[in-house]
Amino acid sequence: MFVLLPVFLLGPKGGDDDDSFEELCKTLRPSLQRCLCEDDDTIDEPYGTDFIEQYQAMRTLLTTEGALNLSSAETIKSCSPQNTALVWLTEEESLPTPVTSNNSTSHLVQRYLLATMFVQLSGLFWDNFHRWMTEVDVCRWVGVTCSQKGMVTELDLQKNNLVGTLPQEISRLSLLSKWE
Repeated sequence: MFVLLPVFLLGPKGGDDDDSFEELCKTLRPSLQRCLCEDDDTIDEPYGTDFIEQYQAMRTLLTTEGALNLSSAETIKSCSPQNTALVWLTEEESLPTPVTSNNSTSHLVQRYLLATMFVQLSGLFWDNFHRWMTEVDVCRWVGVTCSQKGMVTELDLQKNNLVGTLPQEISRLSLLSKWE
């Protein structure tokens, strides 16, 4: 059983790092810019019908898998860590129709869980978040170790400027045996 504990280490950086933060923000999709860089509380994107259908399918899949627990009142415009991660995942991934492979489902669930953790723990202020929130497989994200089958087994993010409380969703990483 995994026990979730608050992770309050260092606060956001300031000073000389403000320029690099602004440069990084420019590289993010507009939906992430609003939630992560502009401290906005809503995503105000004019999403098309195809995206909204994909978002709903992704939301249903993650809910069915037990990884997502958004209230029915929470909409696509919410900047909660869970919804921000869901919008990012929807923008990054295409769901096969129908989703039939347990391996592809596990892959999506892991990406969602780690993205939620990144958003909730102020990932843009981490000392090293190389490859996080990119199209690269999560097993290649800095601080993530996976089994030979591509399942997350370890997270080593110590001394990385984490701020906040671990999201409860992280307990859904069923093979996670080490957290530092």
